[in-house]
Amino acid sequence: MSCSSNVSSAEVFQVSAMHPHQTVHFLTTKPQRPITLPANVSYLTIREYGAVPLPYPENYFSHIRASTLPSLVPSSKLPELFRECYKLLAPGGLLEIRIMDAAPVRKTTGPLLRTWIEDRLATNLERLFRCSKPCLLVPNWLADAGFDLTSPEDEPNVALPCANDLFAFDVDKELSTTIGRALWKDVWGPFVDEIPGEPKWWWEDAHIIQECVERQTVLECRAMFAYKT
Repeated sequence: MSCSSNVSSAEVFQVSAMHPHQTVHFLTTKPQRPITLPANVSYLTIREYGAVPLPYPENYFSHIRASTLPSLVPSSKLPELFRECYKLLAPGGLLEIRIMDAAPVRKTTGPLLRTWIEDRLATNLERLFRCSKPCLLVPNWLADAGFDLTSPEDEPNVALPCANDLFAFDVDKELSTTIGRALWKDVWGPFVDEIPGEPKWWWEDAHIIQECVERQTVLECRAMFAYKT
């Protein structure tokens, strides 16, 4: 059995195709849409993300997969949720989490982008008790829940550029930049304040982009694999 929580429907189709002989439990807060799901997918609408206990017996799942948890669940509830995941996993089971920090790596961030983050994002994260630095904090919470984490060398943090020099003709960096912005928008975009007359996103501000190019500003993200031993 595998469980996918707060992932996209595309990911659910992918997981179900990769494991056609296993039941994939898809947990979401959204009512099921009139779309035909693969036969091995079980759809469950839950009240809210982070609510425990989940309606499954202990040692039920072999694999739990989650995306964007720190943006969906208040940080005070994450440790309890990780303990619930540990309880639901069978011995040897895997918890797979993908996380991204809200702000770029500090030593690469210039004053313009730092001000944008503080004015347009940081206050909302604090008000809603969201963890803005999950790459730093989530590993500790997982260890406290009893999980055995692979070493940092096995799953290093990934640095994605915030901007690329259009005159450099670096296809790989341009693609990494596009992916980084899309991930950031998906995770943290709902918390961004809109200001009339100003660009919605920081990468639409030419001055911020130039600063990011000069300082080689990067976003930090990570895929974590935690085992119940």
